[in-house]
Amino acid sequence: MIGATVAAALWYAAYWTGAAGSPPSLATTRGLLGLNGAAANALGLLGSIAAGALWGALFGLLVKKPTILKGMVAGILPAVLQWLVLAPLSHQPLSLGASGAGFALPMLFCVFVWGGLTGYYSGRWLRPPYSAAVDPDLTTAAT
Repeated sequence: MIGATVAAALWYAAYWTGAAGSPPSLATTRGLLGLNGAAANALGLLGSIAAGALWGALFGLLVKKPTILKGMVAGILPAVLQWLVLAPLSHQPLSLGASGAGFALPMLFCVFVWGGLTGYYSGRWLRPPYSAAVDPDLTTAAT
């Protein structure tokens, strides 16, 4: 949930400041439910956090010895879901128009932010304690 909250907050902040396009969760809320304004923003933000928390729970259940790198690899799945499912549901073209931003923003927020944080915190909370002298995230990120 931490990774989802941070990723959603950053994407919505970038959207509200004009630095990024509409987050797929907001576009889906507008397209499917016909909401606008504060209601669409609130429901889109909550939906994004809930979806990220569900993806994180699935990651925690399926990935043995979670690491930052494994979290980032897992972050590709929500990005693909945004390109192939949420985009058409929200009346946007596949792959969010195949533009640079359409590819880069889901990769940034799903893979690097959500995936990195989910892998990091899952690794901290879901594996046995380790010696303070050796940080497994730095020494065994690929295992």
